Amino acid sequence: MITIFNFELPALEGLETELRRANNFLHKLLQSACDAVVAADRTGKLIIFNDAAAEMTGYSVEEALDQLNIREVYEGGPEEAKRIMRYLRTEAYGGKGKVKKYHTHAVDRKGDKFPISLYASIIYNEKGQEVGSIGFFHDLRERIHIQQKLEKPSSS
Repeated sequence: MITIFNFELPALEGLETELRRANNFLHKLLQSACDAVVAADRTGKLIIFNDAAAEMTGYSVEEALDQLNIREVYEGGPEEAKRIMRYLRTEAYGGKGKVKKYHTHAVDRKGDKFPISLYASIIYNEKGQEVGSIGFFHDLRERIHIQQKLEKPSSS
C-alpha cells in the first residue's frame, strides 16, 4: 500500500511568504540597531555583524562575516573572549546565559582599542545546547569624552 501525502500548495506558499517576511523584518531590525550587534557560532565564526558594528570597527559587514573571528574583536583576544564565555556560564553577571553591562575594550580594524559596554547572551537550540552567542556593543568613547569635558575645570 502506498500512502500519498497531499500537501496544500497554497498553504505552503503562504508559509514561505510569511517566513520570508519575518526574515526580512529580523534583518532590518538588526541593521537598524544603534549599537553593534555581533553574533558568533561556537567556533567564533561571525554569523551576524550589523552596520553599526561595521561603523564602529572599520570592517565591512562582508569582510567581518568572511574573515573575522569573535576572538579578534576584543582587546586581549582569545583570553578576553574566554573570560566573557565563563561569565556567561555563571549567575554573577546577569543570570546564567547572560552578561549585562560588562565593561571591556574592543579593537578596530587599525588595531586601536576603544571602550565598550557589553550585553551578551548565549544562544541555545531547542534541545538546550549552546550553539553560539550574541553581543550588543555600546561604544563608550563619546560618553567618556563628554564626562572628561564636564570634569575638566573651566578656566575663568
